[in-house]
Amino acid sequence: MNDPHVVTLTYALETADTISFDGAEPLRHETAEFELHLADGILVATPKGHFASVAEARNSLDSLLRSWTLNAALNSGRSEIWFKYKDAEVIDRHPPPAGTSRVLKADFAGVASAVGDITVKVNRTHYPDPSLEFVATPDVESLWHRFEGYRSGREPLLSMSYFCLTFIESIFGGRDNAAIQLGFSKEVLSKLGELTSTHGDTKSARKFSSGNPQSPLTHSEARWIEEIVRWIIRRLGEAATGAPLSQITMADLPTI
Repeated sequence: MNDPHVVTLTYALETADTISFDGAEPLRHETAEFELHLADGILVATPKGHFASVAEARNSLDSLLRSWTLNAALNSGRSEIWFKYKDAEVIDRHPPPAGTSRVLKADFAGVASAVGDITVKVNRTHYPDPSLEFVATPDVESLWHRFEGYRSGREPLLSMSYFCLTFIESIFGGRDNAAIQLGFSKEVLSKLGELTSTHGDTKSARKFSSGNPQSPLTHSEARWIEEIVRWIIRRLGEAATGAPLSQITMADLPTI
């Protein structure tokens, strides 16, 4: 192999049991490093530049794919799509003479399939768009992991949301600065702090105070907290791109 070059990477789109993209319109997207084409559940990524190995090309692309899937998860409130690597086409740009085949290597990883219980699915006619204004940083991944833990019943809402609040306060040096850096009004984060500190019962409260009896969250309060936590995670990913952020106020969130 004199001069290996990755021509394409191919991934299979996997989805949660509750959705499908049968007949969805093909999606084309372009980044600084790749041209992407998603159709019939198959993503083909064509590098614009030179990658000498599949590992190098995948390392460059996989960050975008994770940001794509996590951005879609934030929109819906749960993980719904994944990209599973299938194979790659690699050629030798300076092959030996005398009829050497153009494709030197087709790096392959099998995609398993299984048949389970019948599940009602919602069919979507459009694939979620990848966003160049959102990056799934390690901090974003950490908070999303906590949110998913709450959604799957592994953690109470109040402890999860309080962790997210104190996490950004630690990163940005206090609540007020976190609000400024992530584009929230001070009232929004203050309300989150109030709800996580003064509400809940013996099973869900973040802390106990005998002098200040706590009350369970109302449905609208719980919905509001879920929404603001998703906004916090999204804003961390958007802030990582360096793009200016519009301000989120109480008027932009559900009524409580």
